[in-house]
Amino acid sequence: MVRLWLVIVVAAVAFTVFALIDCATMPRTRVRSLRKGIWVLLVVVLPVLGGVLWFLLGRTPRRGTARQRWRWCRVPWSRRRP
Repeated sequence: MVRLWLVIVVAAVAFTVFALIDCATMPRTRVRSLRKGIWVLLVVVLPVLGGVLWFLLGRTPRRGTARQRWRWCRVPWSRRRP
C-alpha cells in the first residue's frame, strides 16, 4: 500500500513540474483565459488540479498537424549547401 501511494505522489509531482514548466515557457500568444503569471500561480497552489486546468483551458492548441509543421523543416539537401 505504501508503494502505491509513493507511485501516486511521484506521478503527481512529475505532472505538476511538467505543467509548471510548460506554463512558464509558453509564449503569451498561446495562453488563453487568464494571464500567464496567474496560470503559473494556479499550477503551484493547486498542484494536480491546476495542471489539469492548464492543459484543458489555458493552452491554445497548435495550428495544423504534426505533419504540416514538420513539412517546413525539411529542406532538400541541395538547398542546405551555401
